[in-house]
Amino acid sequence: MESMSHPKPRPGETRENFIERGMADPEMRQELAGLHDRFAALAERWRNLSSKAVLRLEVAKADTEKMIVYGWFSVIEKRGVLVRDHEGDIITEDDLLEMAHDFIRRSRRAMVMHKNPIDAEVVESVLLTRDVQEALGVSLDRAGWFGAVRYNDRSEWERDKAEGFVGFSWGGRAARERVA
Repeated sequence: MESMSHPKPRPGETRENFIERGMADPEMRQELAGLHDRFAALAERWRNLSSKAVLRLEVAKADTEKMIVYGWFSVIEKRGVLVRDHEGDIITEDDLLEMAHDFIRRSRRAMVMHKNPIDAEVVESVLLTRDVQEALGVSLDRAGWFGAVRYNDRSEWERDKAEGFVGFSWGGRAARERVA
């Protein structure tokens, strides 16, 4: 058999003949299986890198006159216990800080269900980590990202108010890491 770092069709060999040759040759079959395993691992890594995390949280307050909704954008800890989001992921404090700062710097856009932009924007944002809470002299039952969204369009405000302001949801891309 020819030396192979990666099995390739011979000149003029059809795809079907290449597959038949690979099935008949034990060394080639083993090499192709190894390539398949490496491809599967890369595909899984790509899925993890491009997976979207979505977290929905309750609204704490709605100011009808100013058309502002307040609430937790993300909770990473409750009563000293790390929180898993709806995807089953744990968001570290460092990741939350990076994500929140990036969002405020680059976007602040509000959308309905991550698709339909609305005339609203994030107008308040505070990261209430344990260190920040200690510096402020407060102690909450949770740590995370709290903020407010102001609507600029009365009809959009009325529509969402009628639906009950279910909660906030942020979407982003992240690389998942297995944690023991």
